[in-house]
Amino acid sequence: MIEQPMPQGTGREIAPLVIEDIEARMKKGEETYGERLRAFNGRDATLDAYEEALDFAIYMRQRMEENAKIKLWIHIESKRILYTAEAAGLLHPREFTHFVNGLKNLLDGEPA
Repeated sequence: MIEQPMPQGTGREIAPLVIEDIEARMKKGEETYGERLRAFNGRDATLDAYEEALDFAIYMRQRMEENAKIKLWIHIESKRILYTAEAAGLLHPREFTHFVNGLKNLLDGEPA
């Protein structure tokens, strides 16, 4: 596992967003199945949850792979743009590096 720093968030509080998502999900379930989820409904909740967890893992791995490819593209393109801009005297390297690092941080979920 990768060691992570202590959280120091400056963005939106997450719990209210999750509550909104749960409420929307309950409404969608009621529209789809004609009722809200209840115990003893004839389904195996463990199997349902496990299948959802597998889907979640697949989507998260997809996102990680996409972020890695985007970071690589940003790195390669930023070097190309930096060399071109420097040669033309259009941009200070420090300013451009700060901008590129901000993009990479956004992909990592950090403040830009």
